[in-house]
Amino acid sequence: MKISDIKSKVEVLLSHYKKAREDDQYLVALFWLMEAREKKMDLTAINGHELLTKMSEGVFTNSESIRRCRAKLQETNTSLRGDNYKERAKVQSSVKDDLKNNF
Repeated sequence: MKISDIKSKVEVLLSHYKKAREDDQYLVALFWLMEAREKKMDLTAINGHELLTKMSEGVFTNSESIRRCRAKLQETNTSLRGDNYKERAKVQSSVKDDLKNNF
């Protein structure tokens, strides 16, 4: 899937689901659900093992690509930011310093 396609789908989800603005796992789950529906995949008919196999085979978009699109969209479009965006931005430099010191 092209980045532009991922970006547009993420933008729709962020616009419609406020929780997705704060929770990447929720966003990824919504994205994969949307993909499964587009592929006419009956998720109720497969077990967990089959789902994990499909994930490992690349049937679903990489979660990191979804997360990166979310971050870029929120960086440039303030209306897609969650309530905690400003709070996380305040501690960003200390987190970066901590990562530098430990890696």
